[in-house]
Amino acid sequence: MIVEFGKKIHTKIMILCYNSNEGSQYSGLKPNLGIHLSTLNIMNINKNVGLATSMKVQQLPFRTVHRWIEGADTGRTVLLRPGHLTFDKFGSVYVAIRATNIVLRFALNSFFGATPAGSSTSGNGNNELHELIDIIVDDDLNIYVVDSKNEHVMKWPCNAAMDFLMISNLYSGKVVVMIFAPNSTDAFYFSDKQNDSMYLRSFGQSVPSSILKEVNTAIATLQEPYDLVNDPYTNLYVADKLNNRAVMFCVGLIVGISVVKGNSPPAAPTVPNDAAFGWNLNLYMGLLDGNVMEYTRL
Repeated sequence: MIVEFGKKIHTKIMILCYNSNEGSQYSGLKPNLGIHLSTLNIMNINKNVGLATSMKVQQLPFRTVHRWIEGADTGRTVLLRPGHLTFDKFGSVYVAIRATNIVLRFALNSFFGATPAGSSTSGNGNNELHELIDIIVDDDLNIYVVDSKNEHVMKWPCNAAMDFLMISNLYSGKVVVMIFAPNSTDAFYFSDKQNDSMYLRSFGQSVPSSILKEVNTAIATLQEPYDLVNDPYTNLYVADKLNNRAVMFCVGLIVGISVVKGNSPPAAPTVPNDAAFGWNLNLYMGLLDGNVMEYTRL
């Protein structure tokens, strides 16, 4: 997919509204860890593809998760050291709470969370986590967690009190994002900022089946790859954080191409942390400075 020059649609993070490219400005919301688009009027909710009638913004320094509904002026729930968040198919949001080593689940339109995973005790025993980073939820409501200190991926079956090990011995303790490989719930793509790479691992594999780090440009390698997202054609996109660009890896290829880059604002996504597609395949990138860039599909 090729995109045209981007435009800064939101300053200090604000509501994403597809009916307009402009909107109110909000202060004090930087830097953001991630943006997540969700659909509130259909049941099939996905953190990466959806009609942007709602937006959740994560921020590590201020230890908050903000929820903005289209047309609202304010709205916030405060959590302690949140990591990544994701949605299930019913609209519930799951937040990785790094400080207490648990996952909180908030039902749609609720600000009261339940704890479906973790035990508030750090460790590597049953139902224990240590510095959880990312979480994803499948259509059967099973929860998958990246445990950075223990360097493995744990799975909590829906409504289970116990977890089990999916993948052990991750490449490093600096994995920052995990997504499902297309059409799979036992294979995952990981972005690893320590090794400046992404890799594919499956349940039962002791080593990655593929490693992605090369780019067909003058800047030939990734540098601190962060968020990952697939388009509907199963191409893989990564926010190449320190190279100020988005890189696409086409299906079956191990060398990526830059699809969003530039040196003149507002074209360049400066230090992008996060990426998400809208229903029309416009690409949204959350930046470290708290802004969101929109890139239109050509």
